[in-house]
Amino acid sequence: MMMLAPSPLVQRYALIGHCENASLLAKADALVAADRPAQALLCKPGAAVSTDIQTRLRDGVLRLKQILWTVQAPLRSAPGLQARTLCLGPEKLCWFDLEDDPALHLDEPLADPATRILRYIPGRRATVMMAGSGEPIIQKFKKKERLVEAISRHRMVERAASGQYIPIPRLQTDQIGYCLTFCQGEALEGGLANANRLEALGSLIARLHDCDPAGLPEVDVPNDPLPWLQAAIPGLAPRLQRIWDALPKGNEKHLSLCHGDLSLAQVLVDRGTDPDHLTLLDFDRAGAGDAGRDLATLLCGLQDAALDHSFNAEQFVIEGYSRISSPPANLRPARAKAELERLRHLIRKGGTPSRRVIAGLEKAEAASLA
Repeated sequence: MMMLAPSPLVQRYALIGHCENASLLAKADALVAADRPAQALLCKPGAAVSTDIQTRLRDGVLRLKQILWTVQAPLRSAPGLQARTLCLGPEKLCWFDLEDDPALHLDEPLADPATRILRYIPGRRATVMMAGSGEPIIQKFKKKERLVEAISRHRMVERAASGQYIPIPRLQTDQIGYCLTFCQGEALEGGLANANRLEALGSLIARLHDCDPAGLPEVDVPNDPLPWLQAAIPGLAPRLQRIWDALPKGNEKHLSLCHGDLSLAQVLVDRGTDPDHLTLLDFDRAGAGDAGRDLATLLCGLQDAALDHSFNAEQFVIEGYSRISSPPANLRPARAKAELERLRHLIRKGGTPSRRVIAGLEKAEAASLA
């Protein structure tokens, strides 16, 4: 059998090759090369590799905590996806396939020939489409400890947005997951994200932010990315500090109903009867939060959404938002922080060349000084 080696992790994660436990990267490369099922999947048409590096920062030292390496290949038959994952830590080593994911309960749904896997993130969540006897439904599976909270937040958003024109799919629950009904469509990415739809998305987000968030928990805010980035790329620590110092400081904040994880992947567009109808998905992290940060997260993500760059996608989102409300006053500093958070995300996902790091810093600088 032909042995196909993916881009070695030692090379992909060269930026954090100095961190503690970085030797796990070379160990993972060796294990992947020796695993025949993984190599067989790598040879399939459409195979794709993803890596999630979990780190811990303590006393200024960045430690590599765990590696999740996954190869996924599409299938024509149900469930439409085959995947194999390596989970590797200082004291942990295991391989598992999609149906054996220890954090999810996928064996029963995958037995149904009508099931189609739409998205799978090992050890965290899976999204499947189930045709059933009526309308197709989207069923989401999460780690048990996150499932109850995700359902609760969705219910609270439904109540908070009641009476507003904010399309949110109806939710049903069972013991192993929850279903989002009547949410046909495709993610608003790539060629689907035209000017009209981006304007409509901006208006939709503004209406969401205008809803009363009373009773909802506050949105989880990640730790400031500066210490992590300074430990990951110490040569750029002074430049990172200058960006951070240029940001306005202040504790006053107005809480809005925020999505908490805005990206084009969380928006469905119906290409059937109403080609400009949008539906918001995934309110698992929704709550009372900073509208500027919520909108800035979306604007930063537009850079990675494979959009048509013949038009300014960010401009159309802002124009749509402005039709409903004035853009958040803190959008510029929130954008700078979001750029730094995006840079941390890119480094954790690997394959971030130096030029991309510098480009991210330049965007953060431009936003911080505006």
